[in-house]
Amino acid sequence: MEQLSDSLIEQRKQMKPTEDYPKKEDLASYKETETFQMHDNGGILSIDVYGNDYVLTGGKNGEAAMFDA
Repeated sequence: MEQLSDSLIEQRKQMKPTEDYPKKEDLASYKETETFQMHDNGGILSIDVYGNDYVLTGGKNGEAAMFDA
């Protein structure tokens, strides 16, 4: 298992992000507009943004939440 892990780590280090991958400068323009209490017991473990329409989160509590942006 450790050999597989080491192999995957090396492969990922060599990978380049796709051209449409967000750049640091793009993220700098994001601003907080509202706050929400969600995912009791530990907060958000994962987040995914779909264009300008939806934000999905997965929480440590095993629940998923979807927001209409």
